[in-house]
Amino acid sequence: MILPATANANGGLCMPCSQGRGKCERCGISMSSARGDGRFICYECSTTEKIAALPFLDADWKKVEDVDWSRIASNYELFGRDLLRLHAARQGADPAYGMVFQLSQNGVLDIHINTQEGIAGIPAKMRSIANWGKELTDEGWLEKMGLWYTPSWRYDSIGCTLKSEFAPIEDFHYRLHEVLSGADDDQELVSKKFDEARLAAVAAIKASPQYAAIPKTADFRCQTADDDGLDYDTKQQLGA
Repeated sequence: MILPATANANGGLCMPCSQGRGKCERCGISMSSARGDGRFICYECSTTEKIAALPFLDADWKKVEDVDWSRIASNYELFGRDLLRLHAARQGADPAYGMVFQLSQNGVLDIHINTQEGIAGIPAKMRSIANWGKELTDEGWLEKMGLWYTPSWRYDSIGCTLKSEFAPIEDFHYRLHEVLSGADDDQELVSKKFDEARLAAVAAIKASPQYAAIPKTADFRCQTADDDGLDYDTKQQLGA
């Protein structure tokens, strides 16, 4: 957001962009600074470039009936299996007690994992993200939050922290969700189709060698959650 006076004085641009620090090499839009790799390429063009790098993502789907949903399910599976492959090395021998596949907004499939050693980090993680509970001890935090509040987990949303070569799949699905949601399609049908594809992918991931390779406790549990973090089938709080 910029002041109207600033926009009027600079042809609709903010002050840094109006100073001509650079233009996107693909679309030519003014940019205030280069991206982390030193290139002047805007977010939208960078995303488009990454998607184009995976040829199997090249599809022109505008309506629900256009989409090959089995291919979408395979995309989710491919990305999820690669994330677990990458994650296994950093988890080491510390066994996981829980894993959550979360059907998040905009067609995203999040994967959360916590381990036995990760339990000790829950109080510190909560203190860093909560603006309440300053009076709670470590034991108080654990009693209050339990072991199934995924934002407090050591390995929360591993797709955001691990550099998978298949990460553009997530951008592709996000864009597809936006396209279908902006069309005249029944939005409940759009949500249903994305849920079906993600649930099929979760089943395939759980049957994969990458899932089997994750060290687990004897009482390990894997759950599927909706966007609110509730059990997908019962809508009950995880861990209940």
